[in-house]
Amino acid sequence: MKIRMMFFVAAFLLTQGVAFAGDGSFLKQKALSFVHALFQSSTAASRNLSKETLLNGTERQDGFCKLVKNSVFMDVLIPFVAGKDVWAAGTEKQKNDFTLAAYSNLSIFIALAFQNYTQGDPPDFFIAEDHCSDKTIAVKVALPNDKTDLIIKLKQLGNGSLKVYDSVVNGISTMQNKKADFACASQGSLETLTARINTANKRSGYGECRVDQILSQEKLAVREDAGLIN
Repeated sequence: MKIRMMFFVAAFLLTQGVAFAGDGSFLKQKALSFVHALFQSSTAASRNLSKETLLNGTERQDGFCKLVKNSVFMDVLIPFVAGKDVWAAGTEKQKNDFTLAAYSNLSIFIALAFQNYTQGDPPDFFIAEDHCSDKTIAVKVALPNDKTDLIIKLKQLGNGSLKVYDSVVNGISTMQNKKADFACASQGSLETLTARINTANKRSGYGECRVDQILSQEKLAVREDAGLIN
């Protein structure tokens, strides 16, 4: 199911509050529109921002930290990549510190990936039917002159919006791969894992996500009052 002008139609219908068709065709168009817009935003960020501003952006251009916040299911993925037991054993302060470190790490990873994916002609988008389920929908990204097999997996939130929860590159799950990397680095400790991620982030030269880029004003105020933000 190839996207052409239909994503404009889908975007219009979304603003009108049109219900999903029984066969899921509208949800598929919504998914195609979402991934197309994600690539457009990523292309703009990659082309308009320098290495120093790639994560946090500028007044005129959002960076990848905000793009990840708005497009990726981070509330679920943060505990997942930490590992269930490691996350559960962490204090609230340790979880807060890990969240900030992981946001930066994943934003750097995604930014570098999209810098490769958004070079040259724009890609085509198809529904990857064999990767879809009752709870998820997947979009295959056909990159021009590139044999990379890229699948973007989405989940629908309770409010009807979509967010990315994984990507599969040449058959390998990005989030499963990240989880495995973090498991090796954690040694069973969220604090140890956070320290190692922060070291990797600094070595990258891309800096880190500012807290105000990844938290709502309400959550920011609560965490400041609780002393969870330095």
